[in-house]
Parts: sequence; C-alpha cells; structure tokens
Amino acid sequence: MIPRAGIVAGILAGGRASRLGGSDKAWHEFEGQPLIERTLTALSGQGVPVIIASGRSRSRHAALAVPVVADLRGGQLGPLAGIEALLAACESRWLLTVPVDVLRVPADLVERFAAQAGPNGAFAADDDGDQPLIALWPVDAARSAVAGSLERGARAVHRVQAELAMARLNFDSYRFGNLNSPGDFLRAASEHDHDH
Repeated sequence: MIPRAGIVAGILAGGRASRLGGSDKAWHEFEGQPLIERTLTALSGQGVPVIIASGRSRSRHAALAVPVVADLRGGQLGPLAGIEALLAACESRWLLTVPVDVLRVPADLVERFAAQAGPNGAFAADDDGDQPLIALWPVDAARSAVAGSLERGARAVHRVQAELAMARLNFDSYRFGNLNSPGDFLRAASEHDHDH
C-alpha cells in the first residue's frame, strides 16, 4: 500500500488537439465545463495535490490556482514530454498522471492505485485496453527512464512503462473514455443524455 501522502496527481493538458482544429483542448467544454476544470475537480476530491502540464493558455490556467509546468524540451514531443515535465516538478515519491481529455475519472482512482500498484507503479487498463497515460509513476526511476527515452527520440509511453516493469492495473467493466475529436464529444453527450 502506497501512502496517499506520497502521491501527487498530474494532468496532461499540453496536447496539440489537431482533431479539434488545433485549439487548446483543455479549454474545450463538455456539459458546460472546460475539460481541465472537470479533470481537476475529479482529482482534487481525492485528497492529493494536483499539478498541470501545459505550455498553452498559461494565463487561463493560472486562474485554476494549481501549479502549471511546461515541457522541458522544445518541439511537440507528445505526452511523454508532459510526463517528463510533471516528474521534474513532482516533490513526492509517486506521480499519478491523467490526461485532460479523459471522460470518466473514478472517484477512487487514487485509492485503487495506492492499494494495488506494486513497487514499480502501474498503468491502467479498462474494457478498451491499456490506458498508459493513466498511470502511477515511481518518480525517481521514471525521471531517468523518461529522459533517456526522449533523448533517444523514442516517445512511446508504454515502452518506458515496460522498461520500468510497471504493473497493469485492471479496471474491469469500466471505460475511462476520451474526448479527442468532435465526434467523441457528440457521442459522449448523447450517451450521457440516455443515462439521465
């Protein structure tokens, strides 16, 4: 069991959002609320500090009153660069990453990772398969592994997780879902309407 006091949550909010016309995905609204605010609310209620990785919309992010960090390297290097920035800023032993476009964040996400992650951390898997961006990283080991991967030009998050021997944490009968494209937003809204 990893103590909750040793965990910081990091939101990956720096994507290019090419399928949303290149605008800042974090501030796209779903059900009247920006994605960044939805994800922040879902994580803040779980008793851990939260930091955000994003190089965009810094003044808007400042209004959220949580630390915001930018990628340490130039160029668009994808989520692994955001993870590197969060690891660099993280002052705890464990970093739990969650992408800003996740549709559903379980209320017990932190608790489940803390209880079940194992000594090398873990990444989530749901009914759609592996979700490598939803993961609990062992900060010290991950810093060097992520930096080494980026320096080699390798950006695949799951490969770094394999190198670190991170476990798979199964969320059975669950779908995190994600809001990547206009179609995803429409589908999620229509599913939500059916649920009510």
